[in-house]
Amino acid sequence: MPSGWPHNHKDIAQRVFTEALREHLPTWLGGLPPIVGSLPADLPMVDTSDRHADRVFITSDGWILDLELESSDDGSLDRFLMYATRLWVQHHRPLRTLVLQLGPPVTRGDRVDGGALQFGLRREYVGARDARATGARLQAKRAARDPGWTGADVLDVGFWPHMAGWDVAVEHRVRQAAEMALALPAKWAAAALACVLGMAPAAVAVAVLESLKEVRGMRSVLDVLVEEAEAAEARGESRGEARGEARGQVEGRRLALVRVLRARFGEAADPIGTRIARMDDADQLDRGLELAATADSLEAFLRGWD
Repeated sequence: MPSGWPHNHKDIAQRVFTEALREHLPTWLGGLPPIVGSLPADLPMVDTSDRHADRVFITSDGWILDLELESSDDGSLDRFLMYATRLWVQHHRPLRTLVLQLGPPVTRGDRVDGGALQFGLRREYVGARDARATGARLQAKRAARDPGWTGADVLDVGFWPHMAGWDVAVEHRVRQAAEMALALPAKWAAAALACVLGMAPAAVAVAVLESLKEVRGMRSVLDVLVEEAEAAEARGESRGEARGEARGQVEGRRLALVRVLRARFGEAADPIGTRIARMDDADQLDRGLELAATADSLEAFLRGWD
């Protein structure tokens, strides 16, 4: 994250960026089960440096998803293999490694064949996507009377500066994407802006923030986004939609928790379904999903959850 931001803004942007990936990445990429939880990304003793995995999630089938964002060609299979090995040692759960490469496609291996040691990953080259086509689609939506923005558009905006076909410097790409992020409805804008700035070079992100503040007279872009969302809620413009979305997210977590428990522990987990159906606390359900994916037994799950 940009080193020139106030510390609390770094935390806000990082949290919002991670939540956007969690909510929208399976739809944006395709071929992934829904993400239903998160795990700590710290992997002590992976190597002698202080590197750690970027983001570690749990998917609805009980697998771990190690998501790596790579802005350079340093996509070492050995490093990703070490992350996967440490995650296995910590959690003993099946694992997917997904690498989002921000640069253009290059020829490199995606598998390690070491006899008894086998490892593979999936690479997605954001740099192979068409920036002009994406920009045209986003501009058309912005101009439409009823644009129908979706969560996948959030990641399109966020990754837009890294797609192929731009003929301007990176700071202009980031500035254009940041302006597009601010054009989204309040419920998407903060997430899109956090994605744009979270993947930009530090100096560029700080310059873009300062430029937006100057042009728009903002004290802080992120603060203003939060204030706008709260004002819309107070006016009742989005209250029904926000409540409906929150209910839908809680219900999705309930269903995911029941599915993971049933997949791991069979019919013995069925009686817990009644308790889960009465829960409205998203944080408690998220904690249950993490435990359901990592607990050695149903009894261990219940002890940890209680």
